Amino acid sequence: MSRGWQLELLTCEHASNAVPDGVALGVRDEVLHSHVAWDPGSAEIARALAEAWPVPLLAGAYSRLVVDLNRDPDGPHAVPEVAFGESVPGNAALPPAARAERIARWHAPFRRSVREVVAAVPPWRRILHLSLHSFTPTLVAHGRTEVRTYPVGVLFDPDRRAEAEIADRLLGALRRAGWDARANQPYLGTGEGTTSWLRRELPAARYAGLEIEWNHGGADDARARLCRDLVEALSRFAPREAARYRPSSGGGVQVSELNDTEREVFLALLAHLAEADSRIDPGEVLEIDALAEEMGIDDMQERLMRARGATPTREALLAALEKVERPDARELVRTVLFDLAQSDGERTEAETELLEAVTRAWRS
Repeated sequence: MSRGWQLELLTCEHASNAVPDGVALGVRDEVLHSHVAWDPGSAEIARALAEAWPVPLLAGAYSRLVVDLNRDPDGPHAVPEVAFGESVPGNAALPPAARAERIARWHAPFRRSVREVVAAVPPWRRILHLSLHSFTPTLVAHGRTEVRTYPVGVLFDPDRRAEAEIADRLLGALRRAGWDARANQPYLGTGEGTTSWLRRELPAARYAGLEIEWNHGGADDARARLCRDLVEALSRFAPREAARYRPSSGGGVQVSELNDTEREVFLALLAHLAEADSRIDPGEVLEIDALAEEMGIDDMQERLMRARGATPTREALLAALEKVERPDARELVRTVLFDLAQSDGERTEAETELLEAVTRAWRS
């Protein structure tokens, strides 16, 4: 069930401790340079993942004391009067209209950008979202001191089966790499945040959101090693070569916008890919059904059979590829093929040969 997901979105809500001009928080400088104001090290991890995957990274530009992007906009913690036991006098004295202005100026655009990224993901894709954070080695709260000796945590909702399985696979990979990786520590994965908000917006079959928590008491070289190990672990079930289609020029093209010739070649490729697979995973069936709906095709199986009959040999199929002239159409079709080939978590030798042949044909 955890197979066939693609990393589509990276967020780093607490990437900065900057305070914009005109905002007076009334806190000491040492507070602004502490975990109270931001998540040290989280931006570096987020940028390392963004360099490995061509997906959007949305990062906060200002301190969470100005506005907390990882909190619900209507709740009391979006503009906190107290954070980690530290009073924020400037927020406590903030009139309701000024608070609403902060939300409108910084929180609302962040949520809008998240929505736009999610809306741009084709409907046949299953969205994996990583939200990057860090935590303190020691937390003093409610008269108690909690010492966190572990370096990394993965937060998730255990009631969302696919999300829990993805988290389990990631935790297992990190542990095999030598990390003491903890599930839903130092916080529960169901707390207030961007992932919890998106879970309310999107069904469990389409969205999985994990928070990666780094103990920022660790050394820089350890953080760099975690970045490498995260990339390696994620590559096993969210392959970079099947990264989300992005138009290379202009407005691009969607599956529903393929012309008749492009559509017939696309269907022929889908038919040959299905033949190259040793078994059809339920996830693949769902994705093909989603493609059929987007293309307005009611008789998908019959259309695939006809397309297969029109290109009976590999040579005939490769010759048909020349009919697809638009670069964006080629890019889109190739991306969908990679998605489907990987949706069952593995790729047969025959699938790989077909994908490589298509890539060579369209790059020549």
